Amino acid sequence: EDLEIYALRFSLNDWVLQEHKIAGNHIVPGTVYIDTMTRLCRDQYDSAICIDTLTFLTPLVIGEESSQVQLKINREEGYFKVISLNDGRWLTHCEGRFRCITKQPQDAPVAELLAQCGEEFHIDLPQNDGETAVGPRWSCCKTLHACKDGYLLELELPEAFAGDLQQYIYHPSLADVSVNLAAQFNYNSNLYLPLQYKRLSVYRTLPRSFYCYYRPLPGEGRETFSFTLQMFDRDGHVLAEAEEYTTKRVEHFQSFFANRFFQSLKNGLGTAFDPAEFR
Repeated sequence: EDLEIYALRFSLNDWVLQEHKIAGNHIVPGTVYIDTMTRLCRDQYDSAICIDTLTFLTPLVIGEESSQVQLKINREEGYFKVISLNDGRWLTHCEGRFRCITKQPQDAPVAELLAQCGEEFHIDLPQNDGETAVGPRWSCCKTLHACKDGYLLELELPEAFAGDLQQYIYHPSLADVSVNLAAQFNYNSNLYLPLQYKRLSVYRTLPRSFYCYYRPLPGEGRETFSFTLQMFDRDGHVLAEAEEYTTKRVEHFQSFFANRFFQSLKNGLGTAFDPAEFR
């Protein structure tokens, strides 16, 4: 079996944990997993990456004691998952199918989208709203424009953190705000957490400033919110795009964590992989 195992090391000194807390817990953002897989694909194959059925099963909480976290990759089958050892058993946090890609998409019509922009919203994300607490790197939303059939978000990482861009391809806070602001903006009184990407492609390194255009998909209720999205720079070069991204409303994070799995998975929204495939 073509199985590779990588140790993932996290520390509470890491900014990505210091600046990302939910209900008092230091949570690894799902965008960190995506960046890890993107860098691995680029380093080993000099290629972009496409991830299918990327499913987030349970948050990875990092505490004072060191956690044993692993990235398992089955190259032959094109599967990967992130797991951690909890009370003597392995818990799966996310999993998906991946493949390397070389074809680049057509440039985004930046001028056309900007011409469609209507009402402009200036969003100041609270760094602590009682349920979630984020740091200054999450203060990267400049403006949100209402367009004909969606929204155009302009992002910019504060200049003080521009050095981060040397370390990441899919910068965790920039990407997190890009993909998750949509649900929070539409239903700002609820907490929405990532559930699943039907397909996510990452082509280029996220620059300090760029746009994200997203279109809500029809038929969604308040329990789940799905949309397509495309990130692109000021020249229209596509950085990343998601065919369908779904978030799940969570009443209280602690009760969600106790239940471990999103109920939507059981209702047929997505199918989790059999952990036996990776043993």
